[in-house]
Amino acid sequence: MTHEPLEGDAGAGHAAARLHGGRARSRGTVTARQRQVLTLVARGHTNQAVADALGLSVRTVEMHRRQGMHGIAARSVADVVRWAQNEGLFPS
Repeated sequence: MTHEPLEGDAGAGHAAARLHGGRARSRGTVTARQRQVLTLVARGHTNQAVADALGLSVRTVEMHRRQGMHGIAARSVADVVRWAQNEGLFPS
């Protein structure tokens, strides 16, 4: 399986959309770091790969991932992938 490069966060400026119920949520539901981590997770990277790429510990990545998933109401990585697609975070 191939993954997108770890660099960048193109499209990060789009307004966030709530996954459940179709209601819009403000962009403030996740921090910039949580958004960065969730984007890389959605692209298929492991917590270790995200930690290495961002210069963080795996525990810190786990915390950002957990809090970010809570912020976007995601229950699974599949929900994170849908969120990232809705945000336009996958390159065309």
